Amino acid sequence: CRSEIKMLQDPPGCSTIALVDADRAILIHNEDGNDLNIGRMFLARITPPSGTTFLAFIYPGLLPGNGPGLNQNGIAQTTNYIQPRKVADGIPRYFISRAIFEAKSLDDAVALATMEPRAFPFHHNLVSLTERRILSVETAAWPGHRHDIMEVSGFYVHTNHFLHPKMVEGEETGTRPFDVPYISSTTRMEVLSRAIESGGEPDNVSGILGLLSLHDRRPYSPCRHPQGDVRGVTLGTAVFQSPEKSMTLYHGNPCLRFSREYDI
Repeated sequence: CRSEIKMLQDPPGCSTIALVDADRAILIHNEDGNDLNIGRMFLARITPPSGTTFLAFIYPGLLPGNGPGLNQNGIAQTTNYIQPRKVADGIPRYFISRAIFEAKSLDDAVALATMEPRAFPFHHNLVSLTERRILSVETAAWPGHRHDIMEVSGFYVHTNHFLHPKMVEGEETGTRPFDVPYISSTTRMEVLSRAIESGGEPDNVSGILGLLSLHDRRPYSPCRHPQGDVRGVTLGTAVFQSPEKSMTLYHGNPCLRFSREYDI
């Protein structure tokens, strides 16, 4: 219940880019966290009592699900932290994201992601590798439970604030009832958006990794490195491509280009 107990002064953040076209679905995710986790992250292949085996990139001391992973049914998940205005009474977010790793289908994963009552907002990137589908699921916990589901088509970018129209009601009047955008999230989105505007949308894994390796506006760049009092760092980058039930994991920053493929 770490997130619910204390909302951090320097919130964690992750950057996600997805591409869905007639032939493939690609999702690539920078997993960002505190630099205290460098050298302490681990990968586990787990078969719980349900018999649904999953593979996950895990933080020490936390349930699987905050970091990227996939299961034997071809359901993959990455998450983006959302800064709330207030914590609500309900299920802590780590329990929800952990449950999704046992989902039997994309519909099952959505039902778990949107369960109520929730204690904390969250953004889930949900992938069916066998169906070549990616869903963006934004969930809020306060004021009042709300969620929105968007089917990804074409090119898509998400950082750590709500982007779906239903979830940013009132933005035109200067209010956002369900989240609090913060400098790391808005800066990374701005860097990625400007790079895409000037260079176009990449159509392959290499091009997407190039965007997620950008160091513009450091230390709040898409590829994060600690600097001064800002301790955020990219701990790993996960690549999922349909229809393979595998995860290519870049160890540490994606700019280092050190990766291995892990099969479910």
